[in-house]
Amino acid sequence: PEPSVVMGTAAPAQPALSVLRLEGPAAAVSAGGAALALRLTSENAHAALVTGDGRVLGEARRRFDGGGPPGEGTFTGGLLAAAVSACREAMAALPEGETAEALGLVVCPDEESAAPRSPAQELIDSLSSELGLSVHVIRETAAVALAEARLGAAQGLDSLLFLDIGGELKAVLVREGMALDLHQPGHMVIDANGPRCTCGQTGCWQTLASCEALVGRAIKAVTNGTPSALAATLSRGPSAVTPGLICRLAVSGDAVAREAVEKTGRYLALGLMNLMSLFAPQAVMISAGPEAVRATLRRATEVALKANPRADGFAGCILLSPELGAGASLLGASLWAGMVGAAPEPDAGSEED
Repeated sequence: PEPSVVMGTAAPAQPALSVLRLEGPAAAVSAGGAALALRLTSENAHAALVTGDGRVLGEARRRFDGGGPPGEGTFTGGLLAAAVSACREAMAALPEGETAEALGLVVCPDEESAAPRSPAQELIDSLSSELGLSVHVIRETAAVALAEARLGAAQGLDSLLFLDIGGELKAVLVREGMALDLHQPGHMVIDANGPRCTCGQTGCWQTLASCEALVGRAIKAVTNGTPSALAATLSRGPSAVTPGLICRLAVSGDAVAREAVEKTGRYLALGLMNLMSLFAPQAVMISAGPEAVRATLRRATEVALKANPRADGFAGCILLSPELGAGASLLGASLWAGMVGAAPEPDAGSEED
């Protein structure tokens, strides 16, 4: 991973990573117990049994025929069968007589997913009944942020502001081990005279700083006649121009691509500075799909943050990159299940005045 960067001074050394990748070998059960995590996508159920310190004991994947989105409180039998089968195989790594603490369910939020953003209660109840575990749902972005805060690049820090840059902008605040999923930060207005957003407002953050905004900015410049290596790609259609291509050309010196990246970085910094003012995190982490996109947008955002007139007020805030890779959401879901599932039930007979 890239070195940590502080907005004002040199970054403190980060704690060593203590998590086994999901592709790694099984490890012995820790004294802290283990929780199960399940991630559902359009065709796959991916389960992992993870200890409280992030070691993966067991892992299994199952494919299924989605047959269309479950929605409206229904789901396909193939999805449930695949999910239960994968979970049971992962749990087989437990020593005899031990059980998992709970199940953390993270549902892949892309539009093609066979599972809805908010999984049907019928699915949750069926998983709980089949596996004998309480089921606790967490959004994928929040799960990744929690894993990075507890086991990854932000390990040892008290607070982390996590930003995921895609077609939308998603943000999560992790403070004292708990993840707060910020509600639609991409619709924070940055420029009242900016482009119209799908929500009806003008100048929303994601219309100016998302990957879609980056692509749109570059295409507009080429269409207006500015010379660029992007012109040949654009001749094959707008869909051929991708954030990854723009970022690679920006690094190689293409003027249009570089300007599009720098402007996107300035808008990312404006929104981040607003969130940093509200939450005063010890660290900010930027995630943005492929490595080339993440690294390039991170650098552009860092430059803009340091140039901001308010930068001195955040001199101790570290700018980080994700470390945990594709397995982060499962690690975070297992942490969430372990925390929420192990929490004592409130005493219904006692009330505070």
